Amino acid sequence: MGPIGLVFLVVMFLFGIIGIVRGVAKELGVTIMLLAALMVLQLMDTMFKTRITQLLNQVFGVPTSSVPTFLAIFSAIFLMVITFISYQGVTLVYPIKSTSWFLGLGIGLINGYLFAGSMWYYLQTAGWPLLHSVIKPEYNEITQNIMKLLPPAIFSWQALLLMVVALLILRVWK
Repeated sequence: MGPIGLVFLVVMFLFGIIGIVRGVAKELGVTIMLLAALMVLQLMDTMFKTRITQLLNQVFGVPTSSVPTFLAIFSAIFLMVITFISYQGVTLVYPIKSTSWFLGLGIGLINGYLFAGSMWYYLQTAGWPLLHSVIKPEYNEITQNIMKLLPPAIFSWQALLLMVVALLILRVWK
């Protein structure tokens, strides 16, 4: 029942360690998948939210007041599945010969920021469903400032699209 900011930092640190172990080439593949997943979620939220709300209301009978919670839970689960798939099996590997542990740490920390920050954002939006007894967020001034810098809060789908395209170009550049 500690502060959510500490959980965020611990998850980022774990992703940083994973980045050191896996190396730069494999971590960049995960980065592009996380950015693409966030782009899909942001695009869905900005362009198709009313249609999704209507679908959930008419087909599944979800009340309009529960739709934001439902969408936030869906977004969190979607992000977890994409992250799990990105770290399993054959991954998108960049042709980088760098063995720098520092660069691996940096990209791992970025992946941790993208994952943990997005999970924090979506679970906060959903009101921390099923986690009331485990996590009780304590919001001080620092935590509130960090919440303004979480990936879904600062990146539009257009910015995420540019980052995905840039990483794809980096991947195929010879």
